[in-house]
Amino acid sequence: MSSRTPRAPSGNTPCAIAPWINFFQNVDAIVGPDEAVVYPEHLTEELDYELELAVVVRKTGKWFSPDEAMDYVGGYVIFNDITARDIQRREMQSGVFSFSKGIDTFCPIGPWIVTADEIPETDLSVGPGGVDATVPVGGNTSVTVNTN
Repeated sequence: MSSRTPRAPSGNTPCAIAPWINFFQNVDAIVGPDEAVVYPEHLTEELDYELELAVVVRKTGKWFSPDEAMDYVGGYVIFNDITARDIQRREMQSGVFSFSKGIDTFCPIGPWIVTADEIPETDLSVGPGGVDATVPVGGNTSVTVNTN
């Protein structure tokens, strides 16, 4: 078991996390920014969301150094990372998050890609400043996060 034991979102019960974590996104989870997210009440009782900043890769590559990494970044786009937390807690024990985040419509993305040259790399690092991102939730409220 990993030494990481984060708290469950719904309470103070620690969740065991496998030392290896693998996550992939189902292409059917990806929808446009104005499309509805379907709440599958027959599958989950605990839906959660997090605003995330995704990296848009502009060219293929592997085994490149950290100094070369930005050569592969084409831009950035916001997305809403929706998770069935009750399912995820069970998946955390195996280290594979495949279903809890990959349910159809669980990844609204966009509406715009910002090219890498529009945001200085220093604004994306941890520390003062950063980039603000805001997304509407439920049509009338919004969530704002900062990359720092």
